[in-house]
Amino acid sequence: MKKLCLKIKLIKSNAAGKVINVFITTALFFIVSMFFSISSYAATISSPSDSLLPMTNKPLLASQLAAQRAADFSSVLNKLLKQPFDLGSSLNPIKFNKEDTQNFFSPTGSANVEYSSTGGWGIINLNNDEQRKLGAVTLNTAIDMTQDFHFSWKVKISASGIEYGDGIGFALHPLYKPGDTITDQDTHYYQQLPNCFGRNVDNSPVLNSSDPHNGQNLNSIGMKGGNLGISDLMNAFGFKIDTYFNQYGSSNPPKNGIYGTNFHTDYNVYGQFDSSILNYDWQCPYGAFVTTNYNGYSTVDMSSYMQLNNPINIVNNQWWQMNVRKDGTSITVKISDPNNSSKYVSYSKNIAFMDNKTKYGFAIVAATGRVSESNQIKDIEGKFTPAQPTLVTRYTDENGTDLQAPKVTLKEGIDNEFTNTNNQPTIYKDGKTYQCSQINGNLYEPNSAKPTIRQLTNGTKIGEIPVMITKKDDTLNVSSQYNSVIVLNYIYRQRLPSGSASGTSNLPITLGLKFRVNNNSSYVSSANIRPGDTITFQYTATNKSGPSLWQGVTAVQSLAGILDPTANLPTDVTSKSGLVYIPLLNTKNTENNNNRNNLFLNDSGTREVSFTYKGVDKAKLTTQGGQITWTLPQTDSAPKIAPQAQITSKVAVYDQSQQLIDFDGNQLYGSYFYCGENDKSPLANPNPPDPNKTYTPDDLGNHIPATNMVYLNETMWWLIDSNGKLTIYPHNINLNTQSAADWPWDSQRGNIKSVDIRSGVTAMNSINSMFANMPHLTQIDLSNFDMSKVTDAAAMFKGDNSLWKIILGPKVQFPTTKDNPTTDNPIMDAPGNNTPFPENSSYVSRSKNWKEVVGQDDDYKPTGSVKSGKELSSYQGDNKTHTYVWEPSLAGYL
Repeated sequence: MKKLCLKIKLIKSNAAGKVINVFITTALFFIVSMFFSISSYAATISSPSDSLLPMTNKPLLASQLAAQRAADFSSVLNKLLKQPFDLGSSLNPIKFNKEDTQNFFSPTGSANVEYSSTGGWGIINLNNDEQRKLGAVTLNTAIDMTQDFHFSWKVKISASGIEYGDGIGFALHPLYKPGDTITDQDTHYYQQLPNCFGRNVDNSPVLNSSDPHNGQNLNSIGMKGGNLGISDLMNAFGFKIDTYFNQYGSSNPPKNGIYGTNFHTDYNVYGQFDSSILNYDWQCPYGAFVTTNYNGYSTVDMSSYMQLNNPINIVNNQWWQMNVRKDGTSITVKISDPNNSSKYVSYSKNIAFMDNKTKYGFAIVAATGRVSESNQIKDIEGKFTPAQPTLVTRYTDENGTDLQAPKVTLKEGIDNEFTNTNNQPTIYKDGKTYQCSQINGNLYEPNSAKPTIRQLTNGTKIGEIPVMITKKDDTLNVSSQYNSVIVLNYIYRQRLPSGSASGTSNLPITLGLKFRVNNNSSYVSSANIRPGDTITFQYTATNKSGPSLWQGVTAVQSLAGILDPTANLPTDVTSKSGLVYIPLLNTKNTENNNNRNNLFLNDSGTREVSFTYKGVDKAKLTTQGGQITWTLPQTDSAPKIAPQAQITSKVAVYDQSQQLIDFDGNQLYGSYFYCGENDKSPLANPNPPDPNKTYTPDDLGNHIPATNMVYLNETMWWLIDSNGKLTIYPHNINLNTQSAADWPWDSQRGNIKSVDIRSGVTAMNSINSMFANMPHLTQIDLSNFDMSKVTDAAAMFKGDNSLWKIILGPKVQFPTTKDNPTTDNPIMDAPGNNTPFPENSSYVSRSKNWKEVVGQDDDYKPTGSVKSGKELSSYQGDNKTHTYVWEPSLAGYL
């Protein structure tokens, strides 16, 4: 009694559900009591040959039999009681609309999806106008056929020729597993299904018991041609719009075999031919219900036959509305003109369940044979009751477009928990790289008008149940409890190529930033300004080949302490916390509507906003690569050899793509793209993925390790000029870097061709990766560099494959790496393999060694000692200057 009472407390707080649960609990208690009484009595009169007896070598005593039965029943009852009475998913339907189609259906066979501008499903081409095609969309969860349902969609049939074939329809079929018992609805003959049966996506039979298509499953469909994807499915119920008169080929096929049997494909129609229909007009398409027996043999319901040429001309290349409704045991199909409600036809028929199966798959199917047509559908909506809790896993971009096929998991047994594993941090599609940035959860609950959608982090709830998210290496695990229908959506951002921050690459999105001063009419990228000047910035973004719909495109401008927004800001431009949010307006759309702030493909958005320069000095203002820089006059405190002080205001363009939401389901500013160099983004990132690292101010999901930022009135100690020369001025460098991303010039490494280290430059702690990944760097002079306080110089020149000459000064000291032998050496080996010298192709590197240039040696004819990269990496300085080059050999000579 105690256990039963505790279980009642786990039931959902639904009043009707509680009453039902209490009733069931009481009934179970009554059954238990009656069973024990009857079992004890039966034990005294049963013979050892009772069919319920366990198979043992000697008979049990009556008292032993009673105890055995009681123990078995108690075990079963315990399993039942351990599972909460989740009656909500079996008594209450869920509803979805056309925006949710991709969460509820999956394409199979020849079906392909045209995505809408918002990333959802648009037109679904079940098959193109080609011969012998079979395509379908299948429901991702099973329907509880004891409950009513309703589905609707639009259909269009067209053909390039004068003939049409074969048609379109839908199929409802029970789910069968290997080993199930199946019964023929006509003869009531039954048999046990084998360990392996079914049909693959390419229509070939399943031959392996471990094949995921083994059985008659959610994604199962029949055969092509006149079978219309219905014939071959066992004990199926369907409806077809048949556009071709099937009168040729082998008729009256034998009624044997099961779903996936190979010889079924030998027949144009595995079932009745159209010629068997009384009063059939071979020139007209028709609609009718279809059933199959347990062999998959199809039979047309003669009483429902109805031509579809008047008032519904189904093949006139227009969209027609289809509605399928189940009420009780009756199913009604209505085909109507969506623009004229008086034009329709309607069909009705009773449906019977076979083998006590109430879990059914549902598919919208279409096929062609020797003659072809195009079959298209769109706008699928519905309301149904799931037969069991379902988890759908999707992998999409920011607009919800699928990057790969979804995965469907049905709750089996009494275990209510699920764990979903994603070991794909990146996905490659159509030549693009996508990086996983967040996880969204969609929960479709009974009697809810729309799903609950929110971003998932560890502890976020789906419904009333918290989610646990763990990550190890590249693997994410998401754990929670099943509910009616849960959609886990892993959101991926497109990764932009290297160089994106500087705008030098051929990008799908292009950005522009210019300004004008006071009343000047021309927009420029550089000008002299004075205190109090009005500066009007012009922000531009063009969607060249990015998302089909780039939503909520917004420039975010940081004020940097020297800009003030003017008093007459537009009403939709907001200023808060030192940031100004500037929606960019579509240049093609001049009306005040919801699409003004959205950019479709090839659209541009622009905006002009004015600020007041509140600095106290004259300055030179330049805009480049998303940064606005004020170069101020020389200050007395700055070293005379340093450049003038600079103040930087940062600009980034964000969006509000529909999948970008927070933990409460609210829309966020974010980025459709992931840019590894995007350290200029001014929005703060409140949730970095690794608590052991700090991150730059940036959008959610675009997590970048922090770099050295330029702050107000900070004197620049480094500069990269237009020729690609990096100059480092007198400065004590103490960044304690951990990777290349921690250096302030990281985003410009690809542009650096030479390095000039001035006298007075010192470094302390870690300078990890200081000059790494500079592919155009050929020589470096460290003679002025004081490294005596450096603790880590790992990977200092890693990836510098053109660096053939290094000058080591008297205070260059590379820390030993014996405590961490896996650490990258500061200096790499020479490339060897006959690699030409970058600045003189007459010489090549054949060995992995470096060689010292001594005295008056020519750089290409050194006479000093030979050292490996590892040996040079242990250099500790000796108050002298040493020059090393790749060990040279004349090209073409051995």
